[in-house]
Amino acid sequence: MWSWLSEHSASIQAAGGIVTAFIWIVYLQIFVSSFRRQRQSEILIYTGGTSRANPRIFVSNLGFESIYILEIMLTLQSSEVRGEASVIDRNEIDEHDLASTYDSTLQGPLDSGGYVDIGSLDDLLSRAHNSNPDAPTGDQTESIEIRVAAITAATSSVVAARREFDLSADDGGRRVVPRTLYAKQIRSWWGRRQIERELKEKLDR
Repeated sequence: MWSWLSEHSASIQAAGGIVTAFIWIVYLQIFVSSFRRQRQSEILIYTGGTSRANPRIFVSNLGFESIYILEIMLTLQSSEVRGEASVIDRNEIDEHDLASTYDSTLQGPLDSGGYVDIGSLDDLLSRAHNSNPDAPTGDQTESIEIRVAAITAATSSVVAARREFDLSADDGGRRVVPRTLYAKQIRSWWGRRQIERELKEKLDR
């Protein structure tokens, strides 16, 4: 046994080196994957309170990094008309009723674990129609998509999320029903580039 080990010591050491290197590569991949997941953004878009009677809409940051909200876009869909509008600015509030100039916009930083009330459903529909008069009115709207665009210190590109809601009328009033359980994170290169184009188009107007 000892003679065999002595004769093949070089091969055994080489094999041991390969196994050790493989183990370190696996550990490195696990570490890098965990690090990337921690630095990924995770933006939630959800309703608060009841799904009827003009619910509040919230945006929350569940990522480990703080984000800076750049834009909130609303896409309104009726049976005949589709329209898009920015709802980042609180144009439904008279400027004389604002406590400060900061209250006129939702643009700003959002810490990890933090959330912001972006307004009620009626607030968002009102802002959208003020921003884009050609968009469907609140009574005409059958579904909406909310898109939130932000930036983080961890990446040089835009991060974003979107969520769709159906609007329907019943005996209890207008009902807001999300189409998905969570907001969809826009992580693909093409999706983020599309958001960036929308932001640039807004600057050019």
